[in-house]
Amino acid sequence: MTLLQLRYFVETCHTGSTQRAAQKLNISQSTISVAIRSLEKELGVTLFCRTPRGLFLNEAGEELSRRGEELLCQFDGLVSEMEKYSFRKRQIRVGMPPLVNLSYWPDLFCCLSETFPNHSFESVPETRNVLLEMLKKGEIDLCVMHSRNPEPEFSGLEYRFLAKDGPPSVTMSIENPLAVRQTISYAEVVHEPLLGYRNGISKTESLRRLYASYGVDLHYVQECTQFSVLLELLKKNIGIAYLNERAIRDCEDLVNIPISGVESRGDLYLLHNGKIPEKLCRVVAAAFRESMKKPESS
Repeated sequence: MTLLQLRYFVETCHTGSTQRAAQKLNISQSTISVAIRSLEKELGVTLFCRTPRGLFLNEAGEELSRRGEELLCQFDGLVSEMEKYSFRKRQIRVGMPPLVNLSYWPDLFCCLSETFPNHSFESVPETRNVLLEMLKKGEIDLCVMHSRNPEPEFSGLEYRFLAKDGPPSVTMSIENPLAVRQTISYAEVVHEPLLGYRNGISKTESLRRLYASYGVDLHYVQECTQFSVLLELLKKNIGIAYLNERAIRDCEDLVNIPISGVESRGDLYLLHNGKIPEKLCRVVAAAFRESMKKPESS
């Protein structure tokens, strides 16, 4: 078994098909299919249940996917230790939508600073469309964002899978009667006073459509320009907001409740425009995964 075979297999698991894995890796579908069949032959096991509806991991496939991803992360981490000395000193600008930035940048910055002590890093929080344009123009070096369907959305850019994300969630004060719930539905929260964050977190248009599906007009009792103000209003039980667990990690007076019955925002991806070394992207991806292992609360 080679690392390349393992990468092809794990990428197929992430994307759900050899065709999408091939598109993601910019190689032919037959190359991936041959590699996976060779891998199965060498291991003496079948890894997928092949049906007219597509590929589905069997028990052996699930085990290899889990442990294979761990092995690849360890390998990438080892490579990063060796390669971090080869990069020239420079500033690297990393774009993220505001909520992603609030949730992940502090830990990611720490990991990147430890990995690249001779580099400087700057986060650029902006809306999705602005970030994609900035990346295409070379105004930022890297970008981290969610997507349910990256192939059309990230057309013309290079991208790699980072991590799966959980369902959307709602944040509220522990004083809110709904705070005792383990999960909640949109139908139960659309009538709650809503707080927004003007720097892109509010997702006004998508929320407006969602609220309209419940017969409710979207209305913010307050849109904040500073995240600290939003947190204070939440603590005072003025309203709710759509944040996530990592964004409120240090707030004991707030709870975050997963919203049931809806899809996640999609997986997290690392994007670049092909103008920076691929090995740098690999090391940054490894640093991001390492940052996600850090506790969500202090």
